[in-house]
Amino acid sequence: MIGKYLKAWLNLGRISNLPTVWSNVVHGLSVGMFVALLEPLRQEYPGQVPPIGWGDLGRLLDQAFLLLVGMSLLYTAGMVLNDACDVAIDKEDRPNRPIPSGRVTQREAFIGGVVMLALGWACTLVYPQAVSVWAGVLVAAILGYNLLHRWRWAGLVLMPVCRGLVIWLSASAFMAGVGIDADLPRVLGSVLAITCYTLIITLIAWGEALPSMGKLASWIGVMIAGMALVDALFVGLMGLWPMSVFCAGCAVLSLAGQRWIKGS
Repeated sequence: MIGKYLKAWLNLGRISNLPTVWSNVVHGLSVGMFVALLEPLRQEYPGQVPPIGWGDLGRLLDQAFLLLVGMSLLYTAGMVLNDACDVAIDKEDRPNRPIPSGRVTQREAFIGGVVMLALGWACTLVYPQAVSVWAGVLVAAILGYNLLHRWRWAGLVLMPVCRGLVIWLSASAFMAGVGIDADLPRVLGSVLAITCYTLIITLIAWGEALPSMGKLASWIGVMIAGMALVDALFVGLMGLWPMSVFCAGCAVLSLAGQRWIKGS
């Protein structure tokens, strides 16, 4: 009984997608670290700054642990609230989802989602103020998406914006001292890459009922996992190979998770 209830919550949270959130966070942190720390050091001490190693990845993950937890909670909250808001639709179109099937109640989903939103935002308070401010914007975007996504234009805008905000606020964790605009083209390039990739996935997912989109829509899970490879590419282009390998590993982990929890 407990196992079935737990799996229902894992399904609600689309837990197999979660590694792509971790890769988004590491992507954003890597951009921030590159712009705020590495580039200035390399300009001041040319040829003397050692390359980034596996120990640096470990220290980055250690320092960013609460940020990873916080973004995981916000993502899971958004997915849970999405199902809680869509009960009427799911009863008709997806009766096997956890709430319409009776495995989780709508009230439990709303309470769980709101609690996770609050805890996720609270995790960002230990970082520079800019991080918690942008996390607050992300919370608002998550709530806006769940309240407004039945109007397709709102969903098409807010879902990609949520992913882009994860990159932006993660970068701001390192860039509080120099300003997010220290190398705005590089930061925006990363944000726009993930935002546009998410937009493409959203368009394909919403067009799955169309014959022309049917085959593509069957690959949604793979496309979601592929977001971590986009992260890996952008991080690798900065020469931060341990972080890039971590992001690629997140893609593999997401695909592995989809054997138990479908990516959607």
